[in-house]
Amino acid sequence: MRTAHAEVPPRVEYELSELAMTLIPHALALARWATKHNPEIDAHRAAYDTRPR
Repeated sequence: MRTAHAEVPPRVEYELSELAMTLIPHALALARWATKHNPEIDAHRAAYDTRPR
């Protein structure tokens, strides 16, 4: 949600809608997964980057 305030200087505030709030647990779960698997992700990336072309 966006709220514009008629002030000088102009000011705008943003907040998540109820629908967007339902995404937060999923985004946090994805972040936890990425953190947990970061070493494996890095290893795969390194293997890809050093493969013969």
